[in-house]
Amino acid sequence: MSLSQYQDKPVRVTMTGGYVTEGIADTYPAGYGLHEFDRDEESIRLNGTYYFESGIRSVEVLPLDALSWMRSHGKVITPLEGAFSACRLKDGSAVDLSRPFTFFSCTDEECSLICRTEDVPENTESREDGYKAFRVAGPLDFNLIGVLARITEILALEDIGILAVSTYDTDYILVKEKDYRKALLALYEEEFEVENFSI
Repeated sequence: MSLSQYQDKPVRVTMTGGYVTEGIADTYPAGYGLHEFDRDEESIRLNGTYYFESGIRSVEVLPLDALSWMRSHGKVITPLEGAFSACRLKDGSAVDLSRPFTFFSCTDEECSLICRTEDVPENTESREDGYKAFRVAGPLDFNLIGVLARITEILALEDIGILAVSTYDTDYILVKEKDYRKALLALYEEEFEVENFSI
């Protein structure tokens, strides 16, 4: 089979051993893998992993356009405007929950708030400023596995630390402002679509 016909399409790949995986296809000609893998055959890259033609039983194009597939699988990133802060509070009495992007939690040990820096309340005991945020475009299915883990893996390889917040519909990730563009670029260069982003 010619794997190049599947470039940039949402596909389901079944391997000769029965393993099945899905993703947006990134295809490579024979010879591309010689240096790194010592393999002189076509390959297809899905979700950061290379699969070589000799090990592929079948490739099925999924009945979705690429962006729809990516959105339904947590592969679309939406950058958010503004600066964010992480805070420890005495209590939640001064938190304005009507403000967008306000994430308040209280456990038996602490009350915490992540919000836009302009919305930090006066009763903050300690705070860490200088974050920027992006959202995984949702809503995400509760049965979807590994979205946040994959983002964390990619950013960890770039030595970028994160704060993550999960809501009913999706996940929000915050990184330090100095690492923000680097983080978006790292995700873009892997399998994610980053909205309104230019290299």
